[in-house]
Amino acid sequence: MERTAQGEAAGNGRPVGAVLVVGGGVAGMQATLDLVQSGYKVYMVEKAPGIGGKMAQLDKTFPTNDCSMCIVSPKLVEVGRHKDVELLTHSEVIGVSGEAGDFRVRVRRHPRFVDEDKCTGCGMCEEYCPVLYRPYFPEADEKGRAKPILAGRDVRLIPFRAPAAGPAPLAWRYEVAADRCGKCGACFKACPVDAIRWSKGEVAFIDQERCIACGACFTACPEKFAAIARGGIAEIEQGFAGAVAKRALKLRDEYAGQRDHDCVRCGLCVQTCRELMGAGALKLKRDGIEASRHLCRACGACVSVCPVGFLKMEALTPLTPQIMPDPFDEGLGSRKPIKIYYPQVVPRIPVIDAQSCVRLRSGKCGVCSQICGVRAIDYETPPRDLELSVGAVVLAPGGSEFEAQLRGEYGYGIYDNVITSIQFERMLSASGPTMGHVFRPSDHRDPKRIAWIQCVGSRDRTCEKDYCSSVCCMYASKEAVIAKEHDAEVEAAIFFIDLRAFGKGFDEYVTRAEEQQGIRYVRSMVSRVFEDPVTRDLTLRYIDAGNERREETFDLVVLSVGFQVPPATRELAARFGIDTDRFGFAETSTFEPLETSRPGVFACGILNGPKDIPETVMEAGGAAGAVGRYLAAARGTRTKEAFVPPAAEIPGDAGIRVGVFICHCGRNIGGVVDVPSSVEYARALPRVVHAVEMLYACSMDAQETLARAIREHRLNRIVVAACSPKTHEPLFQETME
Repeated sequence: MERTAQGEAAGNGRPVGAVLVVGGGVAGMQATLDLVQSGYKVYMVEKAPGIGGKMAQLDKTFPTNDCSMCIVSPKLVEVGRHKDVELLTHSEVIGVSGEAGDFRVRVRRHPRFVDEDKCTGCGMCEEYCPVLYRPYFPEADEKGRAKPILAGRDVRLIPFRAPAAGPAPLAWRYEVAADRCGKCGACFKACPVDAIRWSKGEVAFIDQERCIACGACFTACPEKFAAIARGGIAEIEQGFAGAVAKRALKLRDEYAGQRDHDCVRCGLCVQTCRELMGAGALKLKRDGIEASRHLCRACGACVSVCPVGFLKMEALTPLTPQIMPDPFDEGLGSRKPIKIYYPQVVPRIPVIDAQSCVRLRSGKCGVCSQICGVRAIDYETPPRDLELSVGAVVLAPGGSEFEAQLRGEYGYGIYDNVITSIQFERMLSASGPTMGHVFRPSDHRDPKRIAWIQCVGSRDRTCEKDYCSSVCCMYASKEAVIAKEHDAEVEAAIFFIDLRAFGKGFDEYVTRAEEQQGIRYVRSMVSRVFEDPVTRDLTLRYIDAGNERREETFDLVVLSVGFQVPPATRELAARFGIDTDRFGFAETSTFEPLETSRPGVFACGILNGPKDIPETVMEAGGAAGAVGRYLAAARGTRTKEAFVPPAAEIPGDAGIRVGVFICHCGRNIGGVVDVPSSVEYARALPRVVHAVEMLYACSMDAQETLARAIREHRLNRIVVAACSPKTHEPLFQETME
């Protein structure tokens, strides 16, 4: 059916009353909310496991220095639960056809290996997963047999410090099945405490009074006999993998605070390595743990389940453990093969990384599946392709930071104490990998002198980035101010070429930073950064405004990296057939700055060029308004009718029933308020029937918890102690409906 540029059908048809929004950052969320409020159904496609974008990574927003998550979380929740928004995370657009008013868009949903309808977002799968590092999986030969990871044989003994004192707490019980025993004596030879009686040709017998429940006999018993059975814990019946993980956590609680303790002979490391990981690199001996280092896959599972920290990776394997960097924390934190993207994410559903998951790569492990109480783990989930019918498209895929290692003279990726601005943001964030504690990555020492180097990957022809990224000057000023708030003794210096503080109140912000906070602005060109190999301090060599060569030494250097269009976004633009400039930004006209070269496809945010959050939000609203020009005739045709439940009838004898919900919010609130004591105080107040602490009261799962508590406790008065009601009051009011 032929349609005009305005989206009207050439015949008697109408445009499709649905819109595709590509990107789940602040631009995508704002455009989505404006569109659904205007009467259109929205499909939001986000490549990451959850929405939030770069703004969710920030600590504070410029220029008000308000908490970034406090501003964005109401939008997260509203997008996640709106009746007219279909959220397609962990997905990407693979094809587009049609024209304005009637597009056909093909979307591929990559498997999470977690059923979104069943998962409750409890996070137990991530907590119990034993894999700490990306395993070295053996390659297969031409016959399908696993090749050894390392050539040769390397066996070492990790000695115990003292004889076994007795069974570990929460010990399992091991018994020999006489009808299955092969009478081989393997268990007798393996027992480190002589608790097994055996003679040639006879069935072995375990003396339970001497047994320390280490499991050495169980591991040594040949698989063809499998004559030794575990007992003493009901969880084994639900799956051994889950039972190992649960026992490891219980023992860790039992030995809390006793790290680097002597081995307690629980045997979990041996059984985890053999039965869960399929490596069999550990054996429990009389004098210690024997490590076959040539068999070790360096996954860290044995270290993970050890309740007292007896095992160390360097003693177990010559391989270098492959840390799995957390992309949300910009590599400052590590992750496990199964991970919830970040604490407040929408949707709060974990994702399994197929490249590092032992079950998906080798068929072993399966801890997360056995731990999950709602059976949400599905290792067989295939990719799924969808075809969406939409009338218009809003592209808001965001951007990426310049790859700072391309400017090798600054030492990023070489010197540990040179970091990027977004990494520094994650350090400052109360929900970040350091919980808001700023330290030097090399030695975890608090830095006293911090330098910011501007225009890294901006206004630079040598790396084909000869455009200004617009925000670097101001976010560096903000970061320096926040760093001073964290530690008043910090000396902050910003090395800049030109300072572009062009927004409303921006210049005044810089003036306050310089005059009131003592931030030093140095007009200069930094040519190189050197590291002292002993102290790990960093020396900046630069030319100052007077054309003099100078050097200064700092504890930490932050590179103010610019924004760029990543390769994936360039491919996305090509799929939609829109024109871009040589930098990859969408080409638009002066008088139609949001409309791309393809009618019905609009661009906002960084795709149109680098910009700050307020300008991004403004463009998103403008893009939503521009969509109405094409789809006005289809407004309200694809939306659902709003349903407001009737007010609950409260019996006259119920009286006033108050529920108190106190937000912890990481260090933002928990750092200054004793939240657990506040909850106990609230419980003692008259008419309070329910009081509870929430980690992030504004998150989507917290809203569901709040609604459930209202129903279960028949609450008719609600007190939420959290952030400013100016931003969060509507969110809680909608939940209570």
